[in-house]
Amino acid sequence: MNEKFSFSDAIEEVSGFQTFMVSVLKSHKEKDFKIVHEIVRENVSPYLPLFTPRIVEQLETVADKELGYCEGKVVEKPLRIMQDMIASASKCLPLSGL
Repeated sequence: MNEKFSFSDAIEEVSGFQTFMVSVLKSHKEKDFKIVHEIVRENVSPYLPLFTPRIVEQLETVADKELGYCEGKVVEKPLRIMQDMIASASKCLPLSGL
């Protein structure tokens, strides 16, 4: 509710997403990046319809476990919960075999 609060600045501070995106834009022409892109394009993207339901299930499981019913609830450590959700969902992807 504070007028001085910037959601985008807060997300950047917590996640470093803008910094990451700038580094991707700068590195997208490098050979190593193209190899990673090919791996994702050929081995992950075609199978997303198979993994999406499993990923959503994992996200919901962690959210239910950590948050439960949320109306009026104050979340003490939202970053930790988001990290747990992402880590749990990441287990659904077959990236370890690449």
